[in-house]
Amino acid sequence: MKNNIKISKEKYKKIKEILNKNRFVKKTKSSIISLIFSRVGIYAFIICLQIFLFFYLINYISVDATVILGSSVLLSAISLLVILSMDINPYQKLSWFFLIAVIPSFGIIFFILSRIDIGKKLEESSIIDSEEETNYLHTVDDELVQTLKKEDKEFYRLVKYLNDYGSFPVFDNNEAKYYSVGDDAMPDIIEAIRSAKDFIFLEFFIINKGYMWGTILEELTKKAAQGVEVRLMYDGTNAILRLPKNFPKEMENLGIKCKVFSPIYPIISTYYNNRDHRKILVIDGKEVFTGGVNLADEYINVEERFGHWKDTFIRLRGACVQTFTIMFLQLWDADEKEDLKRYLKTYPRNGEGYVVGLGDNPIRKERFFKNVYMHILDTAKDYCYIMTPYLIIDNEMMKSLTFAAKRGIDVRMILPAIPDKKIPYYLAKSHYKKLIEAGVKIYEYSPGFIHAKTWVSDHREAVVGSVNLDFRALYLNFECGVYLHDHPVISDILDDFKVCFDISKRVSMEDVKKYPLNKKLMAILAKPFAPLM
Repeated sequence: MKNNIKISKEKYKKIKEILNKNRFVKKTKSSIISLIFSRVGIYAFIICLQIFLFFYLINYISVDATVILGSSVLLSAISLLVILSMDINPYQKLSWFFLIAVIPSFGIIFFILSRIDIGKKLEESSIIDSEEETNYLHTVDDELVQTLKKEDKEFYRLVKYLNDYGSFPVFDNNEAKYYSVGDDAMPDIIEAIRSAKDFIFLEFFIINKGYMWGTILEELTKKAAQGVEVRLMYDGTNAILRLPKNFPKEMENLGIKCKVFSPIYPIISTYYNNRDHRKILVIDGKEVFTGGVNLADEYINVEERFGHWKDTFIRLRGACVQTFTIMFLQLWDADEKEDLKRYLKTYPRNGEGYVVGLGDNPIRKERFFKNVYMHILDTAKDYCYIMTPYLIIDNEMMKSLTFAAKRGIDVRMILPAIPDKKIPYYLAKSHYKKLIEAGVKIYEYSPGFIHAKTWVSDHREAVVGSVNLDFRALYLNFECGVYLHDHPVISDILDDFKVCFDISKRVSMEDVKKYPLNKKLMAILAKPFAPLM
């Protein structure tokens, strides 16, 4: 396992040499001038200009002060009543209340923009239509469901919920391979792409130019030239720092169909709140890779950013792949219609146990992953182990975690020792005291940053996916993952947790008490806005 924790200096040097020669490597922008005139600088300037204009109009229009004050109070009251009646998480309501109370003018404007949601309504309508028109394509094994009803009623109830409310069927004929680090998944990803005969679908939150993406792109280009249909979809946030504006055109020139999910424009709008955080790679409908790994060098530890980057991935072969194929095509086809049936052949494998592929969609009211997570905690009989990079949770999730520990379940959580984002790191630590007091064991991954979103419980249940324990993942993003039940691969996931416990530091109550006051204050200041982050 040590080889997975740290890449040798020799190997790292060789990789660096490849990176320096690789035409896909991003050039470093070091000067202040280049930053100012970069896309980031221009976006920041336009957004700041909009904010300035908002406040200028509010503060300098020659209107009687009492009229402004009265209007502000009236609009605040109306906004608060609207927020109170909204069907959203109570913590989000409190965040809006706090924002409007502290900064009435800006808070009201921002709330109004959130309700108008420039571009969002049309996008939501297209996605809902796409799902409603294609959900019938999911293959449901009624005989299997009836067998579960007789043999395992608790699992049957979860299966019925996921199928009835999300069209996520259960399958019992799938092979699975678990990767404890992204480094290990890379060779199999390349091999899978090389084996493609019909189509390759990629959907990723992050793509960053470098060794990993360069290597994958080279293989995708070869496949496209051979007549294999290659589709690539990525989240619009990549256009801010990672990818050039003409990246889709570059891909099209290589024979790769490319789409950007929710492109970013320099306007103030909560339209950008719902991001495509999924990680999906489908090959010919025969196999799928999913989990926490994005297409960037830190995910395979070629580039070191926050110590060793710990992430997990899983490969599935069998009928369950169909769920991820449909999930991909539903987003891809949200603004166009095509016959999807040719992509939906099933290729059963001789596998034990049960698998459910599932996704979260912020447009829908159901929060599938949150409900699955809480189901695992509420039904655990012995233990529940969790890996997550972020811990920004509501009262419901906190109650499930603490209640499980209080009734004697061995609840353990592994979080990063080295953060990638400071504010979420401080917010996570603000939960430590309550969790530890209830009996939850907190570990911090000593080698560096843990990006895995993986659960295992009682040798029977596991989840590997893209879903963090924070408001953004549980409520705002498009997410995906796989729920496993009585599957042999669960033992591999458990073994990975055991190794991580050994190399992580358990956080004690003494550690919590010694945590610096200034960082505790940062968490207190950030907490009211956590659901809006």
